[in-house]
Amino acid sequence: MSKTENGVNAAMAGAAAVPPAVSAVAGAVVGTSAASAAGSVSEGGAFRCDVSDLDTHSLIWLNGRLPENLTGRREGLPWQVYRESDDTLVVRVEDGVRVDKPLQIIVLCKKDADGGAGSVGGASARLDLSLSLRVELGRGAHLTLVHCIDSDTETEAQVRGAVRLELAPAARLSWLSLQNINDRCRVENGLQAAVAAGAGLHTCFCSLNGGYLHNEQQIDLNGVQAEASALGLYLVDGNQQVSNRVKINHKSPEARSRQLFKGILDDSASGRFEGHVLVEAGAQKTEAYQTNRNLLLTKKAKFQTKPYLEIYADDVKCSHGATVGQLDEKALFYMRCRGISQATARRLLMYAFAAEVIREIGIAPLEDHLTRLVQRRLRGELGACEDCALHCTATKACANLPW
Repeated sequence: MSKTENGVNAAMAGAAAVPPAVSAVAGAVVGTSAASAAGSVSEGGAFRCDVSDLDTHSLIWLNGRLPENLTGRREGLPWQVYRESDDTLVVRVEDGVRVDKPLQIIVLCKKDADGGAGSVGGASARLDLSLSLRVELGRGAHLTLVHCIDSDTETEAQVRGAVRLELAPAARLSWLSLQNINDRCRVENGLQAAVAAGAGLHTCFCSLNGGYLHNEQQIDLNGVQAEASALGLYLVDGNQQVSNRVKINHKSPEARSRQLFKGILDDSASGRFEGHVLVEAGAQKTEAYQTNRNLLLTKKAKFQTKPYLEIYADDVKCSHGATVGQLDEKALFYMRCRGISQATARRLLMYAFAAEVIREIGIAPLEDHLTRLVQRRLRGELGACEDCALHCTATKACANLPW
């Protein structure tokens, strides 16, 4: 049996290593009907993952409460998930272990008759949660982690998340954050990462809904040939607000980094992007690329972008670019001349704009699911069904169409 298989079997064998909540695709929680980025709470009261064919180890973090059967660290296990404190979760993967399938951590905010952990003022008041997650990858370890923040339609919550990622040499970590919460929720995420020599980190924040979403990342490339890719996609409307702040520090030679953030803003939505690349003296042969693109669909939508390069080495390849504008009128005209309606042409261009980020997620079932979510989001924003030949009311009937 390979080391990878041994690692997974050993980790799944004991409740303290990876408990039943982690080995199941969905755990049971009480809830009301609510759509989410990766799952939903049915009227019957059980949370389920809505992503077909997504095979994960999963854990539900309900209202700041970790599963009771999640205990402390155990020695000698190839990989494990354990509780360090009441609000701190640790994921540890030992040297050379490749976790067989993604680990999915679902932070679920749901109105609770008992008030819920961290609630302010009882059952009807706001949930106020502070959560910490630390991920430690040993030398040559590999892990994909899907971090979902979900809520039902009524819960008011403020969630503060602190994430620490530590990658030993030659480790590989793919971090995907899906945010699809109601407009009464505020989320503030802070992610710090240390990437050693030859290691690679890929992060992607997909913000599809939420009253206020703020994601902040600081990634330190500490070793030779360390790599980081930071991606983001945000779709906001109404009075929603979204902001992303990214700083990547190149501390060693021959490191590479890339930032790609794209967003579509409608109605009176607002957003902000701050991207900072620091190349320290001595970090020669650095390659760093930064791109931020934004579409404003109304005159009331607003966006501020601030790309920034700070370079103290002379043998580097670095670039940055940012745009804030509207859909390409020439492209719309070209499509209209070929019989495509104005509304459909706009949707096709917006989907193509967003698809550049979706295609880089690297998990096929999630890419397909996010494609459908984005399509539905764009259809709802533009009233897409008014000129549809199907004349249906169910979104499933349009799921496979290109718009």
